Amino acid sequence: MMYDVVVVANARMARSVFVLALLLVCFVEPVLAQYDKQADVFVKIGMLIPKTSPELIPLVGYGRSASAVTLAMDRLAREQLLPGVNFTFDVVFEECDEHEAVGATIDLIIRKQVNLIVGPPCNAPALDVGIIAGYYNMPLWLWGMTTSAELSNLPRYPTLATVTVNSYAFGVAICAMMTQYKWKELALLYSQSGVEQRCSYLATDLEVL
Repeated sequence: MMYDVVVVANARMARSVFVLALLLVCFVEPVLAQYDKQADVFVKIGMLIPKTSPELIPLVGYGRSASAVTLAMDRLAREQLLPGVNFTFDVVFEECDEHEAVGATIDLIIRKQVNLIVGPPCNAPALDVGIIAGYYNMPLWLWGMTTSAELSNLPRYPTLATVTVNSYAFGVAICAMMTQYKWKELALLYSQSGVEQRCSYLATDLEVL
């Protein structure tokens, strides 16, 4: 399912995407954003986010997270941080499904002609979307549960940026702790249930270390 959500704030192109992306992951309370008819630069952002999955709703669901957009827009306008840019958002509910995310990404790039994509917030679709974004030289901002260390592979994902600490960093911390206490073995107990599959990626990355 796809529909457009239009919210606008003042911005200057270079700073706008960076500041907006930071604000998107910092606020989760709903607030209305105002449309600025005086904008002279237009930035179109595609968002990939789950909405109906019972497992994902309390973690990264649309109802809990997407309102960060309007709050960020209001803050940009209120503090006059980025005067002059009109932000338009195309929101796609991909439910962290790889096939849906890949199809939606291609549609956002080719048909919707977005300038930036935010999401998806889960590892499996993020790995696939990152490849497509790299091919089209499309900036991709990740958040949420995208913890796979593979996402830090710059040659493979040249246009990707994330605000999430990956499992490689967790692994380094665990190894440092084991060295400090002279521990020789580590047992990781986890469940493979759930759409996000965070622990399975952590286990794989720990084996590499």
